[in-house]
Order: sequence, then C-alpha cells, then structure tokens
Amino acid sequence: MVAGKAEIVLNKPDTALTPVTPRRGTVVYPQASSAYRSIQAYAPCAALAPFVEYSWVVRWELDEPHVSQTIPQPRIHLTIEGDQVLVYGIDRRQFRRTIAGIGAVLGVAFRPALFRPFVECPVKSLQDRVVPAASLFRAPFAPPAFADPTDADLVSWVEALLLAQEPEADPDAVWCHDLVQRADEDREITQVRQLADIAGVSERSLQRRFSDYVGATPKWVIQRSRIMSLVADCNEGGPIDWAGVATEFGFADQAHLIRAFRAIVGVTPDRYLRRIQHGGAH
Repeated sequence: MVAGKAEIVLNKPDTALTPVTPRRGTVVYPQASSAYRSIQAYAPCAALAPFVEYSWVVRWELDEPHVSQTIPQPRIHLTIEGDQVLVYGIDRRQFRRTIAGIGAVLGVAFRPALFRPFVECPVKSLQDRVVPAASLFRAPFAPPAFADPTDADLVSWVEALLLAQEPEADPDAVWCHDLVQRADEDREITQVRQLADIAGVSERSLQRRFSDYVGATPKWVIQRSRIMSLVADCNEGGPIDWAGVATEFGFADQAHLIRAFRAIVGVTPDRYLRRIQHGGAH
C-alpha cells in the first residue's frame, strides 16, 4: 500500500468519512499507541452497515521496531497491506505484531456473525487462521493500485469490493449477532446456559449455530467479553477488586480469572494494572 515516506498521509482529515470509536478494552497497553502516526476507525457506508462494524486505517513512521498487541474479538477482520489482502479468522491466542519503518494497513472489522453472508464456508473453518481473501470471496479481490491514498480513497475502494460480493441478509447471522451483542452488554450473563435460555434453544443448538456463523463457542464469546471489560477497566488505571470482579464475571474463583486473563493478555491482571499505572511499558 505504501512504498516510501512521500506516500504517507499523516493525520489528514477525510471529511467524507465518519470517525467512530471501537469497543473499549481491545488494545493492550494503549499508551504504546503513541508509536503510530495515525490511527482512525470509520463508520461503514449505509449499504454495508448491516455487515460491517467499521473500517480502520493505521499508519506509522518508526525509527525503532514496535510491538503492538490487541485482544482478538468475536469478529472477522479483512486487512490490506502492500500486495496482501488477508482474512483473519477469530484467533483464540494472544495477538502480537511487530511493525517497523514506514507503513500503513487498511482493515475492515465485520460485525460478529455477519461475515458469514460473504462466504460459502462455516466461519469456524477460519478459526486461528489467516487466509488470502481471494480464496474466500466470490468476486475478485485484489490489492489497490493507489500511489498516494488518503483514508477516504482506501475505505471507498474496499467498500466497493465488498459490495461487489453482493451479500444477502441472513436471519440466522443476525440472530447470532444479536446474541453476541447481548452477551457483551449484559454482565449478568456468565454461563452458556443463560444465553441459550435467552435464545430459546438448547446449549447444543446454540453451540452449533455459533460454530457456523460466529466462528467461536458461546463460552469463548462470554469469557472474552469479560476479559476485555477488565482490560478496559485496568486501562483507566484505578484500583480494582480482583475477587469481586471474578465473582461478577462468573469465574469459579480469583485463580481462574487470573489464568484466563494471563492466557489472553500474557501477564496477570495485577501485573498488567501496575504496568498501566507506570506508563504501560511491556
């Protein structure tokens, strides 16, 4: 996408786009985001709004390599960097990436379960995988040929290609999406059986539909949402009652919370909070 310093457009406003704020708790050590020169998310066009949460553009110009870390969510991402157009399935592992020099990435964050109308395969088949977009989409999907693209150029280009796929409304995808949102917003939901009761289906049926449309289990979705909420609270830097949080989030005890948090973030919640309070250093 970019080949040299002259092609980087830094913090240039694109009035045709509407900036949005992604969910809290997705970025680990958010203080480190100052390493980037521009990070922006944009609302999708009206035709893609039922399927896409937002598009995002990240640009950097670094003298030293930088390691970024985010928490994978129950959503599929499409990214374009250089001549690579990739689809990131839901990753259950820690997600870190090293960037260096000068560069940019364009991405699309699909709504949970609503990537499914674009492809023929169950979303579970993409779990823990990164695959070329051309292997999944029905219409050709090739990298852009811009020499000096603005954010508006990039977002318009990727939205046109997504619209060319002609996605159709899928009631089952919307049903799964709404359940993921319910699990994310209602902290009282801590068990799969609760979500199944709300949906009016058996746990097994819920598991099956989530496998096809979401690409992760209901248990993973619930637990990941709670860990992201805890990361967001830690990022505020204030004191946290770990035992109270463990109970509120449905963990058997504080030890189970610590293990789940460390598996996702890489350190214990107490150590993470202390690092945030001291500047967010890894």
